[in-house]
Amino acid sequence: MLISMATFTASAYDVGDLSFELYTPSGLSTKMVKCKGLSSSGKTKSDDNTIGSIVIPSGITYSDGNNYRVYAIDESAFSGTNITGVTIYWGVSTINNYAFRNCKKITSVKLASSVEHLESDVFWGCSALKEVTWCGFNTPSITSAAFPNNSGMTLWVNYEM
Repeated sequence: MLISMATFTASAYDVGDLSFELYTPSGLSTKMVKCKGLSSSGKTKSDDNTIGSIVIPSGITYSDGNNYRVYAIDESAFSGTNITGVTIYWGVSTINNYAFRNCKKITSVKLASSVEHLESDVFWGCSALKEVTWCGFNTPSITSAAFPNNSGMTLWVNYEM
């Protein structure tokens, strides 16, 4: 019996307060980038353990001098951190499982139109989340419990970012 395993090469890289991973999936020649979470400097940003608002960029310039699009936010990337808000710029297409789970201080989220998939429990446990701004025309695929069941949470639809 022959078992095929997906293989890829990966390399971590910090840009400011965020950590990214450049990887090449098996069978593809395209290099991709995913946001892995906070870098070491991002984790020690303040004395009261509040990170503040973060911005996931549409692309990064990697250590090799090339520019790469950020395609995804990794599973559990910011889970349990004390970020207060997040803006996700165009380019990111997938937010993986539990990416922002239990971020109890997050109050607002702004999503670009490129976000096509919000996986399971992305914002589960984000009890302070009151405002989600969707910047696009197409509705993303949203799996179970992506957003918390908060009373008073508002979804804004905006056609520009």
